[in-house]
Amino acid sequence: MIFYELWDLQSRNLIGTYSTEAEALAVVSSVVALSGGPYAEDLALGWADDQDETPGGQIATGAALIERAGSQRVA
Repeated sequence: MIFYELWDLQSRNLIGTYSTEAEALAVVSSVVALSGGPYAEDLALGWADDQDETPGGQIATGAALIERAGSQRVA
């Protein structure tokens, strides 16, 4: 099963694990709304599959992640 992880790159802390990318992007949108874009620029979104040996990968970070979250909000 694929899951999504949101990380704070500055502190290297996991913010949360989500079952869908949309859930993770909603958190990014909330961070932007509450704390502003500069804080959200330190975030990274990645994915992993707990039923596969594939190591997963990065989806987006920083400004690209903020833009992706903004696009999700409009859709």
